[in-house]
Amino acid sequence: MTANRFYLSRPSEPPSVVRIEGREHHHLSRVVRIRTGEAIEFFDGRGAVYKGVVESCGPDRTLVRILSREGALSPRTSVTLAMALVRPPVLETVIRAATELAVSAMVFVTTERSVAKLPAVPDLRLKRWKRIALEAAKQCKTGWVPEIPAPRRLEDFLREDAAEVKLFLSERGGEPLRRVVTGRPENAPEAPASVSVLIGPEGGWSAGEDRTIRERGVRAVTLGRSVLRAETAAVGALSLISHFWVI
Repeated sequence: MTANRFYLSRPSEPPSVVRIEGREHHHLSRVVRIRTGEAIEFFDGRGAVYKGVVESCGPDRTLVRILSREGALSPRTSVTLAMALVRPPVLETVIRAATELAVSAMVFVTTERSVAKLPAVPDLRLKRWKRIALEAAKQCKTGWVPEIPAPRRLEDFLREDAAEVKLFLSERGGEPLRRVVTGRPENAPEAPASVSVLIGPEGGWSAGEDRTIRERGVRAVTLGRSVLRAETAAVGALSLISHFWVI
């Protein structure tokens, strides 16, 4: 069986034959050069992993017979990363890392100090973000692809957020995140069903935003004394949450 894992855009029940076209067909036939009779593995981004065998590989499609379907291990905690819109290269780095760290959703928000605003985020860019998440999920062999909805205002996200535990990184003081996720040795916290973590823009939260977020009941946390870059803060926070609550 090839070491690669490929994406199945629609769930399928074995035994069945599925047709692979477009980008995935190109990857299969032109990049990996899969041949008829080879064993292959797919995932559907919703937690299912499939094993199959290639029946034919033509110029515009590959036919695969699905032989088995298994459910991937579900994360204990559903994690939503809510992050201020930052420069595209930084954002794309965060998308890859967050996917590898098993987040369930990524929501990008506009803030007072955001580099980009909502009109500057066309549909093509949103499609690119989703494609980056899919490729990262394929590479790290997770069974899940995070949801990435259209960006929204910070105020809208705060109103809609229904996570059991709500956190945000603040430069104006907060509880160490490691203490939140680990507790004391004799009283370690149970993993919550869901958590959201807000990461500010490269210029930080404004005083008014910091105050508003706290007033909405979001718990202020910190990763230490250093002032971190946005992407470093996101990866640091998600690594702690993933290690102690998700995996």
